[in-house]
Amino acid sequence: MENGVSFTTTIKEEICSFKDYSVNDKRCILASFIKSNGTIIFKDRNSYLILQSENSSVSKFIYSLLKEMYKDIEISFRFKKTMKFHKATEFIINVLDGTSLILDDLNIGLFDDKIPSDMVNNESKIKAYLIGLFLSTGSCNSPKTSNYHFEFCVKDQGYAKKIVKLISKITSESYEFKISQRRKNYVVYIKKSTKINMFLSFLNAQNAAYEFEATRGEREFYNTQNRWTNCDTYNYKKQTEKANKQIEWIEIIDKHIGVNNISDDKIKTLCLFRLQDNEASYSELATMMTDHFEKPISKSSVARLFDKIEEMASSYGK
Repeated sequence: MENGVSFTTTIKEEICSFKDYSVNDKRCILASFIKSNGTIIFKDRNSYLILQSENSSVSKFIYSLLKEMYKDIEISFRFKKTMKFHKATEFIINVLDGTSLILDDLNIGLFDDKIPSDMVNNESKIKAYLIGLFLSTGSCNSPKTSNYHFEFCVKDQGYAKKIVKLISKITSESYEFKISQRRKNYVVYIKKSTKINMFLSFLNAQNAAYEFEATRGEREFYNTQNRWTNCDTYNYKKQTEKANKQIEWIEIIDKHIGVNNISDDKIKTLCLFRLQDNEASYSELATMMTDHFEKPISKSSVARLFDKIEEMASSYGK
């Protein structure tokens, strides 16, 4: 990946360069892109459809699909410089004549949360619909960071729920997307690196999927190597002794009330992770907890939780 080019841009450029989209694929891509990106302007008793993107490859791809599928409509293509959060070029497609034709043909309602059933009635169409959605609203963090995150960002909660339901119909893999609110928008996302890698491949971004996996694997290899390099025999022994003591506390609690009956979800989860891995450091446990709860949990938080576990064990008698 070239310097200055985001991983999201790399993915979108690869998707746009794919050559084997069928006519049905192109219709579904357009339907999804216009649904999540389109703006209607009414002027002089006419309606104009506006589509915008900061990605030149995406804009050119959508423009070419519109010209191919609707040869008789009038479309203009322009760009302008923006100063939102950074200097950027915004590419704008204007449908000057034929807006109603396109919306009716693709069964698009810009003001509802519906996904037309004829656009997603098989897995190939579902893929194409999600490709259009990603080109419009999607992003993916670089695998060079430890914060793995893939998302679609939409404006309507009902539409977000329908996207999750649509993804659940994919039979080749279970992705388990979730929804969260970000200001006035709704984010449909996954964070598990293996799921992100498979979903990129599903969206016809096989090269990006390969890069994601290779970079992630290399980073985790060096992290593991550094951990062992920085851990001498004394520290390892000390860590193991502490872990064994913690397991004794957990076994006392389990004997009296059962670990799975602990009311505090964080304490219960930490107990289960410690029983599962008696060699994990506080840093590793913090990462496991962060991935599980999908929010940051620090090493100091793990230490405080173990203090509470010790107090619980003491209350039952060591």
